[in-house]
Amino acid sequence: MSNLAMWGADKKSLDPTRVFRIDGSVNSKSKREVVVEYRHGDRYVLRDLQYEYLPELTRTETGKKGRKGKLVRLHNIQTLHYARLLDLIRLAELRNYDLKGYRELFCFLYRYWSCCLTDDPDEALRQMIELNAGFKEPLSEKEVIRETKSAEKAWMARNDAKANEEARKKGYPGAGYNLKNSTIIRWLDITPEEQRHLQTIIDANEKRRRKRERDRARTGELRRGQGAKTREEYLEEQRERTEDKAWQLQKAMERHPDATNKQLAMMLQISVRRVQQLKRLVKN
Repeated sequence: MSNLAMWGADKKSLDPTRVFRIDGSVNSKSKREVVVEYRHGDRYVLRDLQYEYLPELTRTETGKKGRKGKLVRLHNIQTLHYARLLDLIRLAELRNYDLKGYRELFCFLYRYWSCCLTDDPDEALRQMIELNAGFKEPLSEKEVIRETKSAEKAWMARNDAKANEEARKKGYPGAGYNLKNSTIIRWLDITPEEQRHLQTIIDANEKRRRKRERDRARTGELRRGQGAKTREEYLEEQRERTEDKAWQLQKAMERHPDATNKQLAMMLQISVRRVQQLKRLVKN
């Protein structure tokens, strides 16, 4: 979006919902209708755009033993920086941009991850200043630049071979800030409820919760594919069976008014305890 700023593009348009607004839709904030403008009649193949503009993705596979999985996962460090920038924006939205007490941290992280994503410190600075301006109580431009200067220095260290070598000797993956999710969550006091709306800045509990949801969804799909009944269907079937047995017991009692519970159980091929249970239903 930064390359289109001279034409009025929104620099914070990082997520697809902002970039790919539908023609004829209305921007809820500006109340302006989205209009598509055709500059020329050229047409492109999507794959060509991928090779021309998108960063190369590294092919990685899990280290689990057993048969090689059919699913190939794509991972790139830039996708992580991009996702974390989106998480910062989403978190600011969740808090209605009321970030007093966290403004320096928000701006510092935004500036650092923007540098890592774009390799353009000047553009990262401009975007960070714009983010700060959107806060309910923004910091002064001079203050926010001064307080986040170390973010740019850390980014420069990431691109310095000597700095990376020294960092690895100390046991770090490399130079720069290698922040754990737990650290970011602690710094920004991100609640479990807020984590539900984020992509990558989540703790182990949220990861397990999402896995349980995925597992339940897969199990449900598998059971439905195999013709398994839902819980509602199962309970309805059990209710119908109980009503049918109660009706049979009632008729047996009418035909054999002097029959004992044991005799009735033998007639209906059920347990004596079940006869006692059904008798309570019949009396009601």
